[in-house]
Order: sequence, then structure tokens, then C-alpha cells
Amino acid sequence: MAKQRPKVLHMDDDPDHQALVRAALSHYGDYDVVCAGDGLEGLAMARAEDPDVILMDLMMPELDGLSVMARMQADNDLRGIPVVFLTARALHTDIERGMAAGARAYVTKPFDALRLAERLADILNGPAELAAAI
Repeated sequence: MAKQRPKVLHMDDDPDHQALVRAALSHYGDYDVVCAGDGLEGLAMARAEDPDVILMDLMMPELDGLSVMARMQADNDLRGIPVVFLTARALHTDIERGMAAGARAYVTKPFDALRLAERLADILNGPAELAAAI
């Protein structure tokens, strides 16, 4: 039986950025990428799609990334899904807030596609305590 590709849910309101991430993960890995355009849609898709990992922007309409993360942490079905913030918010305080909210990693835009794919592979294949900002 063929190994199933890891499913990545990418929450970002910018369709161009969604396409960029999809292309990057296709080029540097074998991921099944599904996209949500805002936090509310992302929460619904997280329940419906059962992703292996979530890439999430901090700044989204309807519900921002930290609010999505808080709802996920309060939901037994979503709490265990690893989250990587992928955002332009690059201040040290932003990174601290993202990691304190429960993110496994914090990646700033613009991002290096190979390093993002490697970070996802580490999270999917490595120990739960892996967490770093790149």
C-alpha cells in the first residue's frame, strides 16, 4: 500500500501566497496542500480535512491566527494538530506570542521554500518538542 502524502492546511487570505506555498511544497516535498482564505473557514477545514500540520498567517479576516489558535487549543479534536505560523509579523514580541499560543514553529515572510519544507518534515517526523523560529 502506498504511503499517504502528508496533508497541509494553509490558512492565508492572499491567493497569491497560497499558490506560492503550494508550489514550494510541491517542489520540495510531496504534500497534499488544501487552503482556507480566513480563520473561520480554516477552523471548519481543520475539522473536515484532518490535516497533519497547519500553516497559518497571523493576519486574516474573520478570525486572526492567534484567535484560531486559541479555539484550536480549546477543542479536543484540533488541539493535537501542529501549527506553524507563516506570517510577515517578524517582531520578537510577535514570535513570542505565536510560540506562547502553542505554535510548533514561526516562519517569517518572505520565506525560504526549502527551509519551510524541511521545517514541516521535521515537525511531521520529529519529536513533539521541536519548535523554532526561522
